[in-house]
Amino acid sequence: MFKHYLSTALRHFARHKGTTAINVACLWFGLAAFTISYGITAVYWQMDRYHKKAPRTYFVSQDSHYGHGAANSGPVISSGTAIGPLLKAEYPELEHVVRILLPTNTAIAADGEKQFGSVSYADPNALEVIDFDFVAGDRKSLQAPRSAVISESFAKTLFKERNPMGQRVLLNNSTVVYITGVVRASAKPAFISTRGVTNGSWFQFSLLVDWDTALAVRAARDPTASAPDPYFQDTALTYVLFKESSGLNPQTLNGQLAAFSAKHVPADRGKAVLRLQPIAETVMTWANSGVQSHRSGLSFAALVFGAGLLILSIACLNYANLASAQAATRVKELALLRTVGASRAQIVVQVFFESLLAVLAAASFLIASLPIIVTTFMGSIGGGLDYSLYVTKSTEYWQWLAVAVVATALLASIYPAFVMTRIRPAQALHNARTPIGNRRLMQWIVIGQCVTASALLIFTDIMDKQNVVARRGFGSLDNSLLFIRNDLRAAGVDPLVLKSALRSQSTLQSIGAANGVFGGGFPYRIVMTGREPSSRTFVPLAPTIDETFFETVDIKLVAGRNFDKAIASDLATDETHGNVIIDTALASRYGWSNPQDAIGKEIFVPTSGAQNAVGVPRQVIGVVESKVLTPFNYGTDASQVYAFNPAQATTLIVRIPLDSSKASIVAITAVWDQLAPNTPLATQFVDDAFKQAMGAYGGLTMAGRALSYLSLLIASMGIMGIAIHTIAQRTFEIGVRKALGARLSRIFVMLLKDFSKPIVLANFIAWPFAYILGKGYTTLFANQINVTPMPFISSLLFGLAIAWLVIFKQAWRAARTNPANVLRHE
Repeated sequence: MFKHYLSTALRHFARHKGTTAINVACLWFGLAAFTISYGITAVYWQMDRYHKKAPRTYFVSQDSHYGHGAANSGPVISSGTAIGPLLKAEYPELEHVVRILLPTNTAIAADGEKQFGSVSYADPNALEVIDFDFVAGDRKSLQAPRSAVISESFAKTLFKERNPMGQRVLLNNSTVVYITGVVRASAKPAFISTRGVTNGSWFQFSLLVDWDTALAVRAARDPTASAPDPYFQDTALTYVLFKESSGLNPQTLNGQLAAFSAKHVPADRGKAVLRLQPIAETVMTWANSGVQSHRSGLSFAALVFGAGLLILSIACLNYANLASAQAATRVKELALLRTVGASRAQIVVQVFFESLLAVLAAASFLIASLPIIVTTFMGSIGGGLDYSLYVTKSTEYWQWLAVAVVATALLASIYPAFVMTRIRPAQALHNARTPIGNRRLMQWIVIGQCVTASALLIFTDIMDKQNVVARRGFGSLDNSLLFIRNDLRAAGVDPLVLKSALRSQSTLQSIGAANGVFGGGFPYRIVMTGREPSSRTFVPLAPTIDETFFETVDIKLVAGRNFDKAIASDLATDETHGNVIIDTALASRYGWSNPQDAIGKEIFVPTSGAQNAVGVPRQVIGVVESKVLTPFNYGTDASQVYAFNPAQATTLIVRIPLDSSKASIVAITAVWDQLAPNTPLATQFVDDAFKQAMGAYGGLTMAGRALSYLSLLIASMGIMGIAIHTIAQRTFEIGVRKALGARLSRIFVMLLKDFSKPIVLANFIAWPFAYILGKGYTTLFANQINVTPMPFISSLLFGLAIAWLVIFKQAWRAARTNPANVLRHE
């Protein structure tokens, strides 16, 4: 019986080579999408499970609420640096509570070699919790003062062939540490690792330094600076290790964290919602915060895996539709089988067997192309895809793939089996003109495929337009604006001295300064319309700048005056003092549609983050044009309020001539090397900063566009296959119409119209879903676009054009049918 099923299936495939190729290709696309989505989610879920103490290790996530209308952050993987010590003090039965600061780009010098590296700081017992593969040293390597563990790759860069152990390293030209351990990159998916990541999003370090050194580095950077808020501003990864046998377990401690937070976190600074999560959920929590799951309710895993299953489902629908349409060409074969005694169960098995063979062929191509898939997608997800597909539990992916193959074959064969088992022996005498299957249902299957493709096309079009506007946020970006991204205080460089030295260079046009970089990094501030706690609030970005900032970055003053260092009241000594300049966007929010009306007026800043905080006045002395300094909406308004303090504006911005950019950078480097010989210069053009900030969203758009085109490709293949078989079924009808005098053009238009109806209906169904998705995406950005009808109309026209292109040949051939050739057999 197996031999009969196989020979029948192969004979059918050979007779319908084109349709079979379409089916196998679509199934390959579906299985590839499933594999990629499985691989990505598997990587994220498998992170850090290999640690020996992983079952007992948890991290503390924090959801920060600041009050006064500021949006909550959503659960993030880091928590305030004060949380760890407080937990250990209140729960001494815990084995360890350790903190690891998120890495910062730091100047590192040793033996005349200077490099930038990612430096993180950790509590002495951190290596007792997190496993590393030591080349030299051990778990106690961070317990000595001024100790540092270096990555093997960075040690080779810094020390060449010399033994790094015991070597002296200078951090930020101020603080000395000594190498006490060397670790190599983890071969397993790890959130904390020395393994480099293409997009720099995961936790990677060049040096892991003892915690007390972080305090020394900060003190050396600015002895007069006040300590950052240890509950909200200063955050670290906080890990909790439970004892193997203890009365305190994660569930019990989780239930007590709300009371713990209320007890220790000052209410006037905000509210911290704390939660213990297994260490294996670190990356997934990070990914969820990246897609702002707390707003949408959709987790990263659901989005990625759901997208893969969606594409696979479309491929199944495509196969089912084509196989059902093909049944019209197999009427005689199936009728004869029924005549000689074949049962419906045997026909069902035959249909399933054919479906399984097609899916197995697609799976074979998939397995052959896995190395290409892994190579293509490893970088975009930070590595580990090869591990999740080939290594972890050795057979897990292959088991999932086997289940997917069988499930796909089963789902794809259900409707074709239903259609074919309804064929009666008498139908063999009707010259295959009896309609096979439910044509309306087949149309709805096509509509289902096109709905997905249309919704994705519209959504990605909106994403693309929003990304363009976001990238274009800071006026007309060009390569004339250059950041000096070094931490000047850490490098021991006086901003005023550096600016003075740079202004002496004739190749530079203008130098300004701020306390952040475009694309991200500027703080935000709550501002109020009055003194009362109930006053209306806004949350603009709040850059601190020097007097030449506006001139350098070409932000035009439209009313009032610029800051003046000779006027004492302009200087912002803290958040509640100093005059301010606002942009036109914030002025309009206050109701000052004419910028001149804002001059001399007051805006108010709350004395704290508490809901009942009163407002302190700050006078508006100028209004400038609105330019978005960061593309994203972090719960802020797309507006700015500027404060003046040259000492705090330590990120220099240089305007250089476009025709002499290389000479300008050489001149800047020469000045820098004189002032900071042990610190490499870090520069970045403004447009590159925006592109970097938008990188993840650009990748998301590309992925969405790829999925939409993949869906459209599968749907187009399905439409072509349906056209081939449906038009074949309507040949007799077309012959009769022509015999009765129908013109060729009329028949051609009729066929195009019939195949256009599913496309039009699919678009109408897809439009509400696409609008909701697109509108949700725009809310992630500060400068939001209006969702216009154009993407929806474009999707409809594009879908119709593709459908017409696909079926044109079949419709034209059918319209030109000679009635005599059709009717002579009747």
